[in-house]
Amino acid sequence: MNESDFERAALFAERERDNALAKHKSAMASQCKGSDTCQDCGGPIPAARRAAVNTVFCVECQGINERLRA
Repeated sequence: MNESDFERAALFAERERDNALAKHKSAMASQCKGSDTCQDCGGPIPAARRAAVNTVFCVECQGINERLRA
């Protein structure tokens, strides 16, 4: 193996990673846009919130999740 083999392998790995990330982001975006109920409590997510914020949580659950992460 020479240096160009390693360069090709690195480029291939980078391309595969980028493709996987794009596929994951697309799946997450479509999942969020179609959800009108909160993933945590099952309560409704208002249409205005869904349009403004790409989320799967109602306002209350979003606040709880943010406080837990802090």
